[in-house]
Amino acid sequence: MKLIDAIAQTESGGSTPHFPLVGDDNAIGDRTLVNKAYGCLQIRQGVVDQVNAKLGTTYKAQDCLGNRDLSVLIWNTYWTIFTKLVTDEDKAKAWNGGPGWKSIYNTSGYTTYSHNLDLYWATVQKWLAYPYPTPPQLAPVPQPTADTPEVTQEKITLLQKLLGLYKQLLTLITNK
Repeated sequence: MKLIDAIAQTESGGSTPHFPLVGDDNAIGDRTLVNKAYGCLQIRQGVVDQVNAKLGTTYKAQDCLGNRDLSVLIWNTYWTIFTKLVTDEDKAKAWNGGPGWKSIYNTSGYTTYSHNLDLYWATVQKWLAYPYPTPPQLAPVPQPTADTPEVTQEKITLLQKLLGLYKQLLTLITNK
């Protein structure tokens, strides 16, 4: 798995291996904070501001919500700004703790910060080691209309069973 995929899975895709491993484009993180994080990479306005300065654009962090292409553009551009962060560990810890993470890591008063960066990096490493290639994107979920059939518990149960069978099938396919 590539670093960007491992970050997306860590940030917005759950904590246990499952398919599809794509992160959640519609994730909103830190809802109680003023500066929320948006999209599959959980991008905040500070990162967007740095990218806007580099590109001469006026994006908002909220624009990443449901917009994977913009999230990836911001990710790729961010690393053209912080060119000294080259290893996967550097990039993962910078993505989670800011580009200056090394200057305060393991210094007095930053024990919790450093510990949390280590936990984050351990999770990213787990996804980097995940033995399968990044699975394909799923088609977007259609929005309900006036013609949308009624959702019943019976239909939900049936869909859950189908999803379970789909996951089993993917496991069989990928384990061969």
